[in-house]
Amino acid sequence: LGSMSRSIAAETPVVLLNSAGSGKRTIRIDNFAGAHAMTEHLISLGHKRIAFITGPERNVDAAERRRGYRSGVDGASPSRPQIEIAGDFTEAAGHRAVAAILAWKPRPTAIFAANDAMALGALDALREAQVLVPDDMALVGFDDVPIARYLTPRLTTVRVEIAELGRRAVESLVSSLTGGGESKKVEVIPTTLVVRESCGARLAEPRPVPVRRKTKAL
Repeated sequence: LGSMSRSIAAETPVVLLNSAGSGKRTIRIDNFAGAHAMTEHLISLGHKRIAFITGPERNVDAAERRRGYRSGVDGASPSRPQIEIAGDFTEAAGHRAVAAILAWKPRPTAIFAANDAMALGALDALREAQVLVPDDMALVGFDDVPIARYLTPRLTTVRVEIAELGRRAVESLVSSLTGGGESKKVEVIPTTLVVRESCGARLAEPRPVPVRRKTKAL
């Protein structure tokens, strides 16, 4: 992205999505705040050992979600362990990660997958290991993909407004092309915590909770 950004003429209207440090007009999801809020939610349910399945290296979304997880754990207590298992946003990575998590001593009581695909893979692996969700292990994800609400148990996750991201990008680009005024250099779209049964919360219906950013993201 860096070399591509440098090759674009300065006068060319450009809007980058989920990028960082480009110097161009950028619109991105507040991944940090969403992950921070999810970690705080798990801690509020009594979990002291939360395993985090990371996203791929050099991915901006993955890096901000990991930063949010670390911030949430440190904010609760600097002595709490940060348990990170490598992942790559695929279902297979979530499935593989479970073996390492179940072998950890003492075993974590919650798994936070950096996206819903890995949460789906983790859920399958937990079933194979006869570990009940959420009775034996809480499980949460990030993105709120359509299938998340139809799983058993339904997946607690962070909702990302992809359609809103695209809408604002188009509006910003059209404004630049038509001379409609200077848009914000960096625009951040908030996320929503969607609480369902997989985290162990006892709910009659899923409960969406808007995420308010507490710490400035990079």
